[in-house]
Amino acid sequence: MKEMSSYTHVGPNERFQQLNEFLNDIQKREEGRKELSKWQINLDKELVQLTGRTMKAESIIYKDRTIKYDPLEADRSRDGRSLAHLSAKNLDKWILIYSQRHSQIAHSFVDSLNKVCTSFGMRVDFSEMIELPNDRSKTFIRAIENKANPQLDLVCCILTNNRKDRYDAIKKRQLMSVATKVGIEINAKLGGEIWAVQIPSKTLMFIGIDTNRDSQSRSSQMVGFVASINPTCTRYYPRVIEQRSTNDFISGLKSCMLNALQKYHHINGVLPAKIIVYR
Repeated sequence: MKEMSSYTHVGPNERFQQLNEFLNDIQKREEGRKELSKWQINLDKELVQLTGRTMKAESIIYKDRTIKYDPLEADRSRDGRSLAHLSAKNLDKWILIYSQRHSQIAHSFVDSLNKVCTSFGMRVDFSEMIELPNDRSKTFIRAIENKANPQLDLVCCILTNNRKDRYDAIKKRQLMSVATKVGIEINAKLGGEIWAVQIPSKTLMFIGIDTNRDSQSRSSQMVGFVASINPTCTRYYPRVIEQRSTNDFISGLKSCMLNALQKYHHINGVLPAKIIVYR
């Protein structure tokens, strides 16, 4: 992915140059001109110039502070690493599963997670540490099946990976950064609110829908549904439905929408004035 990003994540000047080279390359090659002629397509020799609008950077609202970031960098992650979240959920009951070879990393990770989550406003109780004799998939699955129960807030696994870039990410010198990202995700998964931006409308609902095909059963796919349920759009109502046919999706979506609207009304006392759906 890192090598691919060097081609996909390029600056505007470099992208402009690449597109110009692409246009020139097509027009120089005879096969390119023939293909365009076949489709009756003409390409301009230069890219179209437009007058653009520079958007102001959004203010990021945390519990005790509102921060600004440099829109040229488009990176606010450094500023939010030590700020208290809008609302934090405590991690009371959880287990950490790891192989014997990762014992030192696991204990260091727990220490780092406690440090970073304290600054977020989260309390992280001691986890049950489950050390496995090997890192086989079956061993991990067996441990999860034996230990997981509805009373747990989280099941966390440290997995082996031979890829150097991922292995480097859990080295001790980078462990605090990894623990910070994991801590933020844990709070979000537990229902906490990390940060917010100013939303002009206070009666707006955002809905996100995505599908993922079941690798074990090609005849079905899972549909994920989330809907914002508060004015700052920092709390969400989530649902997952199994789709085996178009009818399943339609009936499942109807149920999700109805429940999301009921949840929104229960919290706010009114229904949303506008709904924006991302699919």
